[in-house]
Amino acid sequence: ANNGRFCNRKILKLKSLDMLATPIGYRKRRAGQVGINVNPFDASAALHNKIIWRENDLRTHFCPKVSSRTASKEETISVIERSFGHALCSGGGIWYFPFGAAWFHQDEVMESIKKLNSVGRDSLKLKAKSNAEVAFIFSEESSLYYSYNQMMKFATGLGRSVIENASRMGASYDVYMLDDIKNEKMPDYKLYIFMNSFAINKEISEAIKKKVRKNNAVSVWCYAPSYIQGDKFDISKAKDITGINLASISGKERGRLKVVSTIVAKYARKIYSPYTVGPLFKVDDASAATLGYFNGKVALASKNFKNYRSIYSLMPLEKELLMWLCDYAGVHVYNRDFSVFRANSNYIMIHTSKAGSKTLLLPSEAKITDVLTDKVIAEKAKKFTIKLDKGITKIYKVEATVIP
Repeated sequence: ANNGRFCNRKILKLKSLDMLATPIGYRKRRAGQVGINVNPFDASAALHNKIIWRENDLRTHFCPKVSSRTASKEETISVIERSFGHALCSGGGIWYFPFGAAWFHQDEVMESIKKLNSVGRDSLKLKAKSNAEVAFIFSEESSLYYSYNQMMKFATGLGRSVIENASRMGASYDVYMLDDIKNEKMPDYKLYIFMNSFAINKEISEAIKKKVRKNNAVSVWCYAPSYIQGDKFDISKAKDITGINLASISGKERGRLKVVSTIVAKYARKIYSPYTVGPLFKVDDASAATLGYFNGKVALASKNFKNYRSIYSLMPLEKELLMWLCDYAGVHVYNRDFSVFRANSNYIMIHTSKAGSKTLLLPSEAKITDVLTDKVIAEKAKKFTIKLDKGITKIYKVEATVIP
């Protein structure tokens, strides 16, 4: 219910600890699904000189039948490769954990793991680093205030579901804890997604404003920014941190986000999944541009300032909205068909949810090599297109072309 996140802040500050381990999510681990692990805070871990190891206790085709079990040797190999790609591109570690002694016991499966091990060793020579221009920021303290028995789906939508959607927005991203905003080593980004920043003290508030109010960066605020002030609830405080005036509405309502902006509608669906929400908030700011409604109330809006831009969303952010936000903020988008995607400075991983041609647009001209087959796909390419079946993983090495 709490997305597995209640004490990361304390753990990351422990000088006696070098690494954490996190299991793969128990849902959405089949081919075509996201296959992310429970703890996504690789960027936070790196900021504190820690590393997160992904434990992949995959239910392979040798496992007794359960819903998360792969159906074939080919699917098993594909999800193994996807798990490796997530770790490779996010800077984490990985191990495969067979509950049953024979769950990985097949020549082709072990040959795949052998190849991935070789790719991993080669990657250490490159010193690959994050090239993310998007930061997702999660507040552990704010999650303590959720009413899970009534708003489980909505709370998950603001938390884990956003990260699942991030893996489909086609751009590179990092995930942090809210406290990390005070760390001077945290890089600057073009787009900051504040997933659930409801409880914000003065120190955090000032650190946020210092970080996001420059370089024409975009900050996105979901549901109830700065609403919790100690033992009080006051949505008027949201304007100080977001620049957008919000008003509260008592009670609960069930409804959908309806996008009305023609610019946003080019990217996003016009109507989204329903949620039950309470208390409710709406944008009450004549100087903000209306982008969408929830039951007739302004629920998605933007506002521009001299050195930054701010967006408010009452509803959780779906993959289409995230892709639009990337374009709005000037973030490089590699892929636009909502495949599972990760990237860093030297590698790209794509895992397909549907069959068809996949076009990958690169930040700069590069040589592209399929590391699973050792085949050079393109030389001096700015983009390349590949045709893939559903549920296929591809991992590419990206070597920037050196111009004399």
